[in-house]
Amino acid sequence: MQSILEIIKQRKSVRNFEKRPIEKQTLDKINNYIKTLDNPFSPDIRFKILPAIQEDTNIKLGTYGMVKNAPAFIVASNNGSNLSELAIGYTLEKIVLYCTSLGLGTCWIAGTFNKNSFSKSFVLSENEKVYAISPLGYPIGKRAFLEKLIGADSKHASRKPFEQIFFISNWNTALSQDNAGEYALPLEMLRLSPSAMNKQPWKLLVLGDQVSFFLDKSVSSYIVDIGIAMCHFEVACNELGIKGKFTKDMDSQVEYPSKYEYVMTWNKTK
Repeated sequence: MQSILEIIKQRKSVRNFEKRPIEKQTLDKINNYIKTLDNPFSPDIRFKILPAIQEDTNIKLGTYGMVKNAPAFIVASNNGSNLSELAIGYTLEKIVLYCTSLGLGTCWIAGTFNKNSFSKSFVLSENEKVYAISPLGYPIGKRAFLEKLIGADSKHASRKPFEQIFFISNWNTALSQDNAGEYALPLEMLRLSPSAMNKQPWKLLVLGDQVSFFLDKSVSSYIVDIGIAMCHFEVACNELGIKGKFTKDMDSQVEYPSKYEYVMTWNKTK
């Protein structure tokens, strides 16, 4: 079984796909995997794989030119309940990583797609909306012009340094990978997380066995990005045998800058 650490390193945003369908056996694997998923935040999330062309309605699902030749899309919906965006980030990224392990390409898209056509194809309930999608297919060898323009697979070179996003004990003490101990790899996997416009809006404070997640509001307002980062951190911890869980119980004495929004804390357990 492939290491989740290697899968995270392999994952990249793909917008240009081969003109061939995904085999039914592979789609069945993904759908069965989706059925096993849960999240620690909210149960009100639905995921569905839709073919790019809906044969019964002849609707072609579109992304305003952002994606080329994708045979299918993973669609995520929510009903606006508490923490649903966080849950979408966390859970859809698990699906993305699983698809990566199967040799498929994906790309997070939350704004540049035709929400009306996706909503009609998904059959939404009252108050439910399509929040995010990902194209799904086999990556083409040659990168599309758009991918080159936005640097779709340059994440390793463009990520913020470790010391700019991770802190220990207080906000004046940067955490380096060399002194992060057992959290060094999980935090590095978090650092490689995708985010809207690659803004990487996360800030983390390590206090003993607590790792608290914050959204830097001066950079972005997308809580979904923190969900993605939390996914990377937790799956890496799980593989390394570091047990813990997410809760909303950060030490009330901890102060943080007003430009940060506290999201959740990962607590190490025995």
